[in-house]
Amino acid sequence: MIRTAPRALLTLLLLVAGIAAFLSVGGLTPGIAAGTTPPAKQLQDAAPVAAAAGLDRASAVAAREPVRIAAPEPALRRTGTNTDGWAVYRLSADRLPERLAVGRGFRGEITWLQGGIERKARIYVPSSAPASAPLLVSLHGLGQTLRSAEAQQRWSSLAFQQRFVLVWGAGHLGSWNAGPCCGAAARRVDDMAYLDRTLQVVSALHGVDRRRIHLAGFSNGAMLAYRYACGRPGRIAGVLAVAGTHTAPCTPRKATAILAVNGAADPTVPLRGTRHSRALGARLPDVGTGPRLWAKTGAGVRRVVLPRFAHGWPTRHRGGYDATGQGWRFLEQRPLPR
Repeated sequence: MIRTAPRALLTLLLLVAGIAAFLSVGGLTPGIAAGTTPPAKQLQDAAPVAAAAGLDRASAVAAREPVRIAAPEPALRRTGTNTDGWAVYRLSADRLPERLAVGRGFRGEITWLQGGIERKARIYVPSSAPASAPLLVSLHGLGQTLRSAEAQQRWSSLAFQQRFVLVWGAGHLGSWNAGPCCGAAARRVDDMAYLDRTLQVVSALHGVDRRRIHLAGFSNGAMLAYRYACGRPGRIAGVLAVAGTHTAPCTPRKATAILAVNGAADPTVPLRGTRHSRALGARLPDVGTGPRLWAKTGAGVRRVVLPRFAHGWPTRHRGGYDATGQGWRFLEQRPLPR
């Protein structure tokens, strides 16, 4: 018995050792887990790689989809409606509006930036206008709003009847630079460039008969009409100058038809002129100066002096002369020569 026990004990020990070895090789020993956690440094290094793989997959998906190109911004973009009920449009810098289809009318106020100043013009294209229409640009008096100028001169209904394009120009702070006159614009604002741009914009929007571009101005606006016709020879067919005078230091070189209408009792723009007008802050020449200068070019010139009429836009009931109706009748019969 003493010899047998050690042998049995030895056999038992060998059996236990074999089972332990088997469990170790099979990975079931709790001390050696099958999914060993890598060090923190390895996890940090792996994160960017995984993110890059995700981006590569996203890029591959995007490459298979069609490329969408954003539509270009329109040259003329509507921004709202003003207090006078006109639709307001913003014109992009150095661009021109698209051409309207013939018979499609337009009534809107277009604004743009010029010389660091926001400028604007109200444009009315009647649906009755032909493909190549006459154009009339109306220039208000000093301190007038566009609304008051419209009510005063009443061009809109006539534009539809006579099938011409109508523009209401807007001076800087209600004034025009007509040489030494008048208001905030005098000697500081380039209104010659403003009218250049206005004519360019209107001509792009609708076809304009270049032989029939006319200016109609009241007071300070009449002074600018004279100045522009003189400074841009051959561009303007006719000028209707109401209660104004030729103030710019310019001598006409080409014929432009002139209809000058003045009141004999006008204290603001006196018939014989004045060395200094308190109302306009400038020297004013005799109102016959402009017509006399253009008469020398062979232009058709007519002067109308209304007795007892002061400073204003005359009508049949006020002044006894329809400046709007008679003015258009005069202008439409005098296109530029071919």
